[in-house]
Amino acid sequence: MKLYKKELGKVCLITWSDAWTELDTTLVEFLNQGFANKETVGWLEYFDKEKIIICTERSGMRKDLTMIPYGWVKELSFL
Repeated sequence: MKLYKKELGKVCLITWSDAWTELDTTLVEFLNQGFANKETVGWLEYFDKEKIIICTERSGMRKDLTMIPYGWVKELSFL
């Protein structure tokens, strides 16, 4: 996946693997679940060789940002 600076600020759909869970599980259950597949829609705010930052909500001066390790990204498409 190759990203370009001209794509900053565009809306995208990103599919990625997440290591975090909200479920109350034992360590064995957590290990057996593996990574969670996530989809996030938002504006591409920043990227480099280590991470991608997506803005999922804008409200005045406030932004909700999600930072995703570049290696965890499965797919990214612009909407």
